[in-house]
Amino acid sequence: MILAIICIVIICLALAFFERFLANLKGRIPGLVLPYFFGFTSIFSILTAVWQVLLDLTKYGTPMQIILMFAVMLVALNVPTLITYAVYVLCRRKKGETPWPLRAKPESAPAPEDKHPD
Repeated sequence: MILAIICIVIICLALAFFERFLANLKGRIPGLVLPYFFGFTSIFSILTAVWQVLLDLTKYGTPMQIILMFAVMLVALNVPTLITYAVYVLCRRKKGETPWPLRAKPESAPAPEDKHPD
């Protein structure tokens, strides 16, 4: 049991360092590979579970238990997504950039004034 926990911690640290490396590359896209991968994997897993539950509703308990099961899955499967995205945001902010969802909307430029020579 202890060995499994140690392996999970080592894998998480390795992913965090790999995400840090990707986030510090020149473009924005490499740093978003891992968060998107984990996000799509969690969505695919939840959709697969929904399909299995819909095939036989009587086997999985009451509707409230089913909803709670999917809520727990949604949170648990998106932990790696949130961690890798947080590493991406921190690395980009350290470089002086503000990542896309947190970026302030550009203010509209003031209308140019007509300058008439007197």
